[in-house]
Amino acid sequence: MGMLDGLVGELARNALGNAVERNAPGGLGGVLGGLIRGSQAGAAPSSMNTGAQGGLGGLGGLGGVLGSILGGGAGAGGGGGFPQAAPQQTPTSGAQQGGLGGMLGGNNQLLIMLLPVLLAWIQQHGGISAVLGKLTGAGMGTQANSWISQGANQPVPADQVSALFNPSDIAQMANQFGASHGEVQNAIATLLPQVINSLTPSGDLSQESAANSEITQVLQQLQQTFN
Repeated sequence: MGMLDGLVGELARNALGNAVERNAPGGLGGVLGGLIRGSQAGAAPSSMNTGAQGGLGGLGGLGGVLGSILGGGAGAGGGGGFPQAAPQQTPTSGAQQGGLGGMLGGNNQLLIMLLPVLLAWIQQHGGISAVLGKLTGAGMGTQANSWISQGANQPVPADQVSALFNPSDIAQMANQFGASHGEVQNAIATLLPQVINSLTPSGDLSQESAANSEITQVLQQLQQTFN
C-alpha cells in the first residue's frame, strides 16, 4: 500500500463517489489519471482503466507550462496539457486543521487536478527535505513540522503558501483548471499539508527515500497514462 493511497482514495470518494481500486491498471498514477479524467467530465468514469488518448508534452518544470509537467522527457518543450477541469462553482475552503476530513468542504475536483502538480513541485525542488527547507525559509517551518508529526496539521494562510509559486504559475493553474486565482491559492493551502503528512507516515523523515521514490513512480505512471 502506497503512502498516497489514503489521500487519493479520500479525493476519489469526496469528488466522484469512487473508492480507489488499488490493483487498477497503471498503479496509483493510473488511478489518479482516471480521477483527473473524471474531474474533466464532471463525473466518475465507468471504470478506473485510464488509457487516455493524447499527451502532456515535455517535462518542462512548474516554471514552464502546466501542460508539460508530466509529459515526455526532462527539459523538453511543453505542449498539450492536463485535461481541463469543468468550470467550478463551489469555492474551495482554506487550509483546515484535522486531517483528510478537512477537505470535505472544499473543491475536491480542483484538489485532484493539483495533486500531480504538487508532487512534481516536491520532486523538482529535490524531495521532501529540500521542500521543508524551502518552507522554513518562507517562515512556515512550524507549520511544516506539524505536517510531518503525528499531531494535527497546522494551517497556513492561502496567500502565504501560494507565495512558494511564481504568480504566473498560479495564474496558469487557474486558467488550466477553470478556477479563480483565490480558489487555486486555497486549494494549495488545503492540499499541501495533506501531501506532506501522507508522505511522512512515521511522523518523521525516516521513510523519506521511499516517499521520494513513490512520487517519482506516481508521476511516471501518470505520464504513461496520458501519453
